[in-house]
Amino acid sequence: MNFVPISTAEYKRLEPFFRRQPHILSPYCLSGLVSWNNCAYNNYYAADSGVLYIYENHEEEGKASYLLLPIANEREFSPAELAQALAKTGRCEFRFVPQPYIEKHKAELEKIFSIHEQKDFEDYVYLQKDLALLEGRKYAKKRNLVRQFEREYLAPGRVKTEPIARANIHQCLELADRWYKNYADAGGAQNPELHCDRNALLHTLDNFGQTQAKGLLILVDGAPSGLGIASRLNADTAVLNFEKALPTIKGLYQYLDKLCAAVLGEGYAYINKESDLGDPGLRQAKESYFPVLRVKSYSLKPKKCGAQPHVVP
Repeated sequence: MNFVPISTAEYKRLEPFFRRQPHILSPYCLSGLVSWNNCAYNNYYAADSGVLYIYENHEEEGKASYLLLPIANEREFSPAELAQALAKTGRCEFRFVPQPYIEKHKAELEKIFSIHEQKDFEDYVYLQKDLALLEGRKYAKKRNLVRQFEREYLAPGRVKTEPIARANIHQCLELADRWYKNYADAGGAQNPELHCDRNALLHTLDNFGQTQAKGLLILVDGAPSGLGIASRLNADTAVLNFEKALPTIKGLYQYLDKLCAAVLGEGYAYINKESDLGDPGLRQAKESYFPVLRVKSYSLKPKKCGAQPHVVP
């Protein structure tokens, strides 16, 4: 089985496999796989008999690699079939196995695999309507910040919102440069996750329109000041892949988040904001929006491993 790198050029070939995939963890978002390739992860795929196999090399782990769960639209693979997939592809491990799968098949999985939680990769999942409406006492502080922004900027006509398109990509790139510079100046320059996040966003913007990702750009006083990009995970869930707002404009982030939920999340029951990567600041920010689900991620390791698959350069 020959594995080839995942790239934007492969998106149309891969998309049919993901149309009805059932998993709620963000690593199964095809747009995300494309955006983050060759940064934190190097992703490869092979298709065989209607099944898509994806393996990843994490850059910090050298040649060590692992599989995601096989993807074939809505099909769910049994633990025995997972063991067969490892043998077939020569891998030694699955990662990003969603909590619902573990809970459903735990007894059978424990006969074949050792199970380990990936503690920094628990996804935060929200009701779309909660984020879009911000109703109830628990969201009072968020609503107040949104109203302050609307009074100061929206009501006087200082705000313009546009869908991200080729015509305003240069403004999105300008905002990205400002946002990452601000973060770096605030002490985040040595953060490797920041470097990868920047590369992934730039890759997404440079190739916008070639995947199913959709986005919003907010201009304040004519200057690009906030953007959000989301994409489909499954029939019920969108992933908010990127959300950037200048911190100097009070209430802008909360306004942007509400708008992204209402516009980019329209038609979905849930919005996945990905994991906090073990970052306390991210954890606090994500918890402040009151997720309805926190979906844990697990790895599965069998006793024996096979040979490495061949990768086409």
